[in-house]
Amino acid sequence: MPKDLHTWIEDVERLAPGEILRIEKEISPRFEVLALIKHFEDRGQGPAFLFENILNLKGERSEFPLFTNTYASRAKLGVTFGLSPEEVRRQPGLPTQIISDRSSRRIKPVVVSPSEAPCKERVLSEAETDLRIFPVVTQHELDMGPYMTMGAVGADPDTGNHNLSWHRLMIKDDKRAGMYIVRRHLWSYFQKAESRGEPLPVAYILGHHPAFYEAMSWSLNIEESELDVACALLDEPIRMVPSDTWGRKLLVPADAEIVVEGVILPGVREPEGPFAEWVGYYAPQRMNPVFEVRAITCRRDAIYMNRTLGFPHRDNL
Repeated sequence: MPKDLHTWIEDVERLAPGEILRIEKEISPRFEVLALIKHFEDRGQGPAFLFENILNLKGERSEFPLFTNTYASRAKLGVTFGLSPEEVRRQPGLPTQIISDRSSRRIKPVVVSPSEAPCKERVLSEAETDLRIFPVVTQHELDMGPYMTMGAVGADPDTGNHNLSWHRLMIKDDKRAGMYIVRRHLWSYFQKAESRGEPLPVAYILGHHPAFYEAMSWSLNIEESELDVACALLDEPIRMVPSDTWGRKLLVPADAEIVVEGVILPGVREPEGPFAEWVGYYAPQRMNPVFEVRAITCRRDAIYMNRTLGFPHRDNL
């Protein structure tokens, strides 16, 4: 069975009981999620949370449970790479060693058909293609609004080389979000497309195995692909599938939970931020590009994944 978020949750609940808390009580994604996480953090605890009864941005019960705080303990990091909590306690540096060893070799992804891809089990209709159906979290007091905090897949308009990278999305309305693009590979792709007056196709990935996201943090040459690193970290080829909107021009991870396909609009900049980043400071408001949704596909039992980013002070704006 391919590794994905569901297999990872099963592994953690089997190998590290108590590292995932399932919350059945109704909860709002506005501040309440982070308040509960901070309560546990103040006690020196870092479980992941699966919120099974959470509201979406329309104020309705979300059909997608929210999973967050994935990276908040060494026990969970160990499970990500096949280690038990006991092994991590005995050898705290072992997960880092495994990451180093696996990343020294690269594995290519494989392409599968849409019929084999769990992320294609549901293709939302045009009326359903609405960012507000998700339990998008507002994390901190001075954040401009609800933010998606995961990562994107993009492709070089010239070479077709695929890139994985972290980028935040500030929800503006049902189909538009402000996007902060780290000035690296995806930014270079966007500049190429924008210079031609063309939108850049991207897919925002809301849920996958944590090792998949680990690869998003790697600094590679622009000719390399983080997908090869993600495959190495997972110790198996990642299954990719043609996107609904652009086909093989943009491949998306077949075993993802939710895939939001869209474009970064050329020549458009709008206010984005402030937003509290992981370093404990608020990133200021800037004029940033805009992401516009084209399609949403997901698993039948999809889980919405969110990355929490620390707790800044008011005077760090």
